[in-house]
Amino acid sequence: MADIFLSWKDVVGPHYARFTLPTRLQALPEGQFTLHVQVSREQALEVRYDAPKLIARLNQYFGGERIHTLSLHLVEDVVIPTEEDSAPSEEQRSSEQAVPSLETLLARLQAHLRDNKK
Repeated sequence: MADIFLSWKDVVGPHYARFTLPTRLQALPEGQFTLHVQVSREQALEVRYDAPKLIARLNQYFGGERIHTLSLHLVEDVVIPTEEDSAPSEEQRSSEQAVPSLETLLARLQAHLRDNKK
């Protein structure tokens, strides 16, 4: 399910990816999840209206009925991480590990979100 963060644009499409950003998954009973999503204030009504369609896309992409609800968190501007934000450091490029671990990527996303919240 952590692929949601990496595959967001592919799943919801470029239109929604411009003003939404998934921030965390909250486990619910019976293996379902609430997905917390930052959404630009200006597009919040559209996203709320289209939430069932987005949930259906997410569940189709990941298989099964895993995403139960979207919890929208309104922000003035959604800061979408860029390729540069996720580029490996010199140390990572020179290491034997070709791809950063999921924990590393999620830590970077968390730090990015925390830094932009200030």
